[in-house]
Amino acid sequence: MHTERDSLKNLHRALAWMTYLNDVDIKDGGATFFSHYGLEVQPRKGLTLIWPAEWTHAHRGNILQADSKYIITGWMHLRK
Repeated sequence: MHTERDSLKNLHRALAWMTYLNDVDIKDGGATFFSHYGLEVQPRKGLTLIWPAEWTHAHRGNILQADSKYIITGWMHLRK
């Protein structure tokens, strides 16, 4: 489980985003889990998630049982 603003070096992060680059069958796991909300998002090609880069949106990737999961991710920064 992690957040996007967990140290002094990344305090400038305001938003995080992630786009799934392939589908993952629900039986294979690999969902992204947001613990404070009990929310699991199953990877679907082209689906983009955007969330605040704060402790309120701690998340993890659930264990993938088969195949592969591909993502691209990034952050929107506040000006320094």
